[in-house]
This record gives sequence, C-alpha cells and structure tokens, in this order.
Amino acid sequence: MTVTAYSPLAHSGFTDLKGELRENLEKVAKSHKATIQQIAIAWLINHENMIAIPKALKMEHVESNAQAADIKLKKEEIDLLSAK
Repeated sequence: MTVTAYSPLAHSGFTDLKGELRENLEKVAKSHKATIQQIAIAWLINHENMIAIPKALKMEHVESNAQAADIKLKKEEIDLLSAK
C-alpha cells in the first residue's frame, strides 16, 4: 500500500513550527545545508511506500521541494525526527 502525504508541510510551510521538532529539523537541516522543509520532505520520502505532494506557490518552492529527493538521511537522523 502506498501512502500519499498531501500538503505535508501544512499550509504555513512550517513557518510557525516550534519546540523540539523544529530544533531537531534545524539541526538536521544545518548538517545537510538544507531547509527544514526539505528535511521534512526527505524524512517522508525516506519511508517505504510513501510519496509526498507538498504545496508550492512559486517555481522556487517547486525546485526547493524537488531538491529534497537528493537528501539522504542517516538512520540516526530519521530516528531523531521520528522521536515522540
């Protein structure tokens, strides 16, 4: 079964995200020279049978979202972002 994450960055693009999850996303993003949005998309598509359809209002958003496919997260990073 394939799962589709529709609008996985919420409507605000994670701009209002706070707390531990944001800190973890920022830590991983810094190590990959990426945005937190790219890391969130990479986290999703690193799961088997998962596709993501992130919202993109501008061409630069489309390009940035597509770059997430090139990010290879380490198991430790996936675990960090998966922690509750």
